[in-house]
Amino acid sequence: MASQVQPSNTKEAEFLSRVMGSMRQFAQYQDDTLKAKARALIPSDEIHEKARAAYKKERDESHKKQKTLEEHIIKQLLTWYKNTFFKWTNNPPCAICKSGDTKIVGGVAPTPFEQQGLAGMVELYQCSSCGGSTRFPRYNHAGRLLETRNGRCGEWAQCFTLMCVAMGYEARFVNDWTDHVWTEVYLNGRWQHADSCEDALDAPMMYEGGWGKKLSFVVATSNEEIVDVTRRYTKVFYSNEFQQRRAQVGVTEAFVSSTLNSLDQQMKIFLPPYRVQFLSKRKTKEQEEFENGNSNQDLKQEEQQGRISGSTEWKESRGETGGSIPKKEEPLKPVSDFIKSFKKTKPTFSLDDPNAHSKIICVGDASLQVTPKDASKGERDYFNLTKNTSSQKGAIWLKDTISTNHSFTSMCEFIITQDGADGLALVVQNQSLSAIGGDGCNMGHVGIQNSVAVEINTFQNKQIRVLSSSKPIITKSIKNVSDGKLHSLWVMYDSENECINVGLDDVMVLENVKLNLVQACAGNDAWIGHTAATGGYHQKHDVMNWSLSTTTSQFDFHFYKTANVEGINKKLNEFESKETQITFSLEEKRELKELQNDAKLIIKESHYQLLDKFLKNYSAARIFPILDLIRLLLIRHSQTMIPHYAKNNFIVDILCVYKFSELKIYANQMLVYRLLCNMFANSSCHSHLVDQFDLILQKLFIDKTSCFVVDCNDKPQAKSACACVLYNYAVLMVQRDQVDKVLDIVTQCVKLLDGELEGTKDDETITKCLETLKVCMSGENNQVAAIVKSLKDKLSLAVASGGIKWNQEASSLLDQLKD
Repeated sequence: MASQVQPSNTKEAEFLSRVMGSMRQFAQYQDDTLKAKARALIPSDEIHEKARAAYKKERDESHKKQKTLEEHIIKQLLTWYKNTFFKWTNNPPCAICKSGDTKIVGGVAPTPFEQQGLAGMVELYQCSSCGGSTRFPRYNHAGRLLETRNGRCGEWAQCFTLMCVAMGYEARFVNDWTDHVWTEVYLNGRWQHADSCEDALDAPMMYEGGWGKKLSFVVATSNEEIVDVTRRYTKVFYSNEFQQRRAQVGVTEAFVSSTLNSLDQQMKIFLPPYRVQFLSKRKTKEQEEFENGNSNQDLKQEEQQGRISGSTEWKESRGETGGSIPKKEEPLKPVSDFIKSFKKTKPTFSLDDPNAHSKIICVGDASLQVTPKDASKGERDYFNLTKNTSSQKGAIWLKDTISTNHSFTSMCEFIITQDGADGLALVVQNQSLSAIGGDGCNMGHVGIQNSVAVEINTFQNKQIRVLSSSKPIITKSIKNVSDGKLHSLWVMYDSENECINVGLDDVMVLENVKLNLVQACAGNDAWIGHTAATGGYHQKHDVMNWSLSTTTSQFDFHFYKTANVEGINKKLNEFESKETQITFSLEEKRELKELQNDAKLIIKESHYQLLDKFLKNYSAARIFPILDLIRLLLIRHSQTMIPHYAKNNFIVDILCVYKFSELKIYANQMLVYRLLCNMFANSSCHSHLVDQFDLILQKLFIDKTSCFVVDCNDKPQAKSACACVLYNYAVLMVQRDQVDKVLDIVTQCVKLLDGELEGTKDDETITKCLETLKVCMSGENNQVAAIVKSLKDKLSLAVASGGIKWNQEASSLLDQLKD
């Protein structure tokens, strides 16, 4: 059908594709079998009875213009549909334990069955209670939706439009380019808006007036016609701002008009001439309604409230709460006061540094602008992200990655020229050093995988948003910063409390926005930088200065990431034949192979149960491959496994409960140390590790009856792994200013070093101990400094007398301690 319509660019192709999708959608509603299936589910008698009662009551009591019986019928259908038939789904309940606490972790390909229901995408959720996975296919087949009866606005509108058609009403499927859909029904001689999500009839100004949506295009589609109905839903269609929003979509009015007219004419080819004539007259009347407009009409009460359907967080992320959720306006906090109370960070990068430019890479249209250096005139080099021309997109990335496990503070000074579009963003991502998203409203970051963006939208909304992998988390209105003046964007991430805070110029605009950076970026390391873009409207975006501070500019946690998977498989196969106390089903064997070999596996509750079965039943001499596997899994699946094990006191079980904790075996000892190190790989569980500090210290260094207590006669690999546990705790406790804990770490570290000086003098263990002391010294604690001073004097004498010899790295660390 679209053969006569030839888009000339990507934006036009996207527009046409969206229109054609609505046409295909409506074609379903002409299926007689599907309409019969819908009619069988509608309580028609009940709806008609209630409609007649409402019609009679209105006729008897009201002196105002009365609704027709058909209008009352559709209103009763809306009410039944919303309150009884269809259910809203923010996130599906867990398919295993039925808990409602599930969180989206990504998308997966649809199964053949899901494809039959026209599921173009399937959202994947993970249960916070049992760890199980739940699929949420986004069906587009109205027949399947008659069965599932749940979803969001897309599913609601599709199924409701079918029901209107099934009941014999003329209906149209309406697509709003700012991400909403609804129905129009021809009632009382005109097309009326019907939103099943909101139980709303004939309230077209609800979106602009109540929700606060910034509309651009609204297109209605049936099997007989396709019409741009935007003017029905706005009072300001001809304003400069509204026309700019239309242009920002990237298609011309001429293209839209010719495309819709061409498609409309093609739809009428097989209609009888009298029907074509009728539709033409009705369309002329509708266009006259648009021209007369509703700019002078007062909003109805139902058009003044914000969105009803959806969770509060979801509505806020879309900026659709309007007036339905009144908020008390609190005075904005000064950025300076907030920074004083924010966790201590250390400078990592600044454009003021002499070699700063060499540490940044420019991508896309971004470039370094070298200027004369006259400080008295404020002249300096800066980075231009986009020029003041159309369809630009640019990014600058710091070449060195930052740790997503740690807090950071970023301050960017920027200048954006007056008017135009679209804005700039601070972005953290682990896709690649050359990553860049789309232009226009994509702002150079939308489309980058595993990313978090703090975005300043300068075009239509004058908003600041936080997005995770291109999906908005929260939106807030801000002042205009497209004025050619210097402004500053402050972004502060708190890893301990898993939240992001944003300041603009001298005030905070967003505080404590919940965000786990490790999960959002799907890893422990990521690149950080800035992006910007222009579309049909444009402006110049310049980064004049940028400084970055982190909580760990010197020290990172150490993990044991590599593994001999083949060796683990071999040992497990050997031991399975020897273990008589435990048997495995075929399904358990299949799941064990998945755990060993599939790095992208979604961890389920059954996987935890299987591992626990091993840990409880395997003999101490044969448990080490399982410990090694869990150690590896903690790195592969740090976002899910570590929180699960933290919640279920896994450390206590490992050190005190499981049978193998009663017998000292070298392999078990070493692997438990390594496993404990890998528990640090998820920042959201660091508080749990702080809580377990005393137990771990007791079992690893103090309790002589513990099979995990370290001894100078232990094998070097075990001692160095144990020293690594101390090192990781040192990094964590210094970050959190836990002075008493740091002193405990220094005490045990000194004992471990003393043992090495008297025993085997293992280089790796000594080096790790010295690294730990270096971390502890960075906390600038006088007691720690005194202990380290006496120790390094002792070490220096031992080295000078030839009593000990170690590698170059250890010698270098000793020199650093001396400094």
